[in-house]
Amino acid sequence: MEENNQNFEFDFANGKFKNESDATQIADRRENSADVVKTNGLCKIYKDKLAVNDVYATIKKGDIYGLIGKNGAGKTTLFKLLLGLAKPNQGTLELFGSSENLLESRKKIGYLIEYPAFAAKLTAYENLKYLALQKGCFDDAKIRNLIDLVGLGGETTKKFSDYSLGMKQRLGIAFALLGEPELLILDEPVNGLDPEAIQAVRNLLIRLNREKGMTILISSHLISELSKVATCYGVMANGKLIKQITEDELNETVKPYIKLMVDDTAKTVEVLKSMGATKIKLANSGTVFCFDILDKLTEVSKNLATAGVVIFSITEVDGDVENYFISLLGGATL
Repeated sequence: MEENNQNFEFDFANGKFKNESDATQIADRRENSADVVKTNGLCKIYKDKLAVNDVYATIKKGDIYGLIGKNGAGKTTLFKLLLGLAKPNQGTLELFGSSENLLESRKKIGYLIEYPAFAAKLTAYENLKYLALQKGCFDDAKIRNLIDLVGLGGETTKKFSDYSLGMKQRLGIAFALLGEPELLILDEPVNGLDPEAIQAVRNLLIRLNREKGMTILISSHLISELSKVATCYGVMANGKLIKQITEDELNETVKPYIKLMVDDTAKTVEVLKSMGATKIKLANSGTVFCFDILDKLTEVSKNLATAGVVIFSITEVDGDVENYFISLLGGATL
């Protein structure tokens, strides 16, 4: 597993960098990164249904790529195409910059799609040892390090049958990490977990990405949770990739803003511009949206009042990532 020599301080609880310059460096590094996955018009037909329909997707080295879509959108089928578990009817696929010798390239991928067959009466170490021997990658020290990495180091004697759902999921991720993959693919890894287990999985993924430089492709219905880890998103509907957007682009699209209900929109805009605002939008019924100078909310109220503008309401509204993605999918919940 390639170590990332650059350390970035990360707030695991809130899914944000503590230092704004760290986030900028991550974005810059992505811009110059090589492609780990690139699909060109990928299609898969099951009977008469296009499960994956003309998908063009790019995942760069170091991405945590969040794939969003309703059940039946084609997410799992796309994963299977990447892993060679299904054959495309049309289109091409590149892994780690090459469309040649995909079988060899896939040895660099770890995945958790369908749950591995763990033995109920074996411990985490015993299960991983057995599976590693099958894969031809057994290394005692690395397996013990993996168990510690996923947070199961304190459960040396507990049998798999006695594991909680969160513990089972972490062991599944440990299995996916056997062989030290460069790309990790996870299909709904936090589905059904309680909040504490979700946070444990989230922190693990962030550490794998930030500290090990691992590229991660993950699907999830929990958009609010995905937004705490993802650096890039893909949105699938009816087999098509309808949107691909980076974290920076998303933050620019879904920004917090000030919403003002006033009696004079023209004078309000004039006052806001005099305070340095440059991103202003008007709506009907005397509504003004301001997307900058959010740190001057009190001053905005004061200056508008001085200018004789009657303020019916002034509200700071957080950007709603979840509603943005739901709107792309037709407004229904996932």
